[in-house]
Amino acid sequence: MRQLNEIIIDLKEGKKVEYEEARLSCLVLRDLLFFAEGDVKHLFEDNKLSRLLVENEYKDQPGRMGRRHICALHKSPEEWLGNHHPDNPDQKRFMEIGNKILDNVIKKCDTLKKD
Repeated sequence: MRQLNEIIIDLKEGKKVEYEEARLSCLVLRDLLFFAEGDVKHLFEDNKLSRLLVENEYKDQPGRMGRRHICALHKSPEEWLGNHHPDNPDQKRFMEIGNKILDNVIKKCDTLKKD
């Protein structure tokens, strides 16, 4: 099976991936979210996390104490992704432009290495 980053890149570019890759990737990303939540909790408990960072966490839900990921869990993936959906023509163009820029940077770096 391919690496997680390869699967994510294909999904962001609107490519189709195998069912098993997508299924297991979702579970891996859920685990990473779980561990990140624990890390943030420990930082907060140890007073190493600034109050500003904690307050910014709740900006998308004014008047409500909740996290972005909880909001995302209660929406369909299509609703959460919105304009960033890989099938959205604007998102496809954005990804193509980003890939072209990256390709140009890589080519220039390769040229500089040869000189």
